[in-house]
Amino acid sequence: MGIGGAGMSGLALLLAELGYEVSGCDMNHTSYVDKVLKEEIAVVLGHSRAHMDKFVPDLLVYSTAIAEDNIELQAAREQGIP
Repeated sequence: MGIGGAGMSGLALLLAELGYEVSGCDMNHTSYVDKVLKEEIAVVLGHSRAHMDKFVPDLLVYSTAIAEDNIELQAAREQGIP
């Protein structure tokens, strides 16, 4: 969560390069989003509980810019996604 920022986009690119399946979301379409899209990393704009069902992550990494009461973060916690 927050893949449109410098830190999260860099982490996403690194993990994808290492062979991990990576997806992300952000509230804004930034130049960093363009960089991860270029590497064929799935990006969804906005935050939604439905993202947990769509991507079925093993792990959720989120930016410090994401509020603790964010609906997507809460859904991940309810589903036991670390």
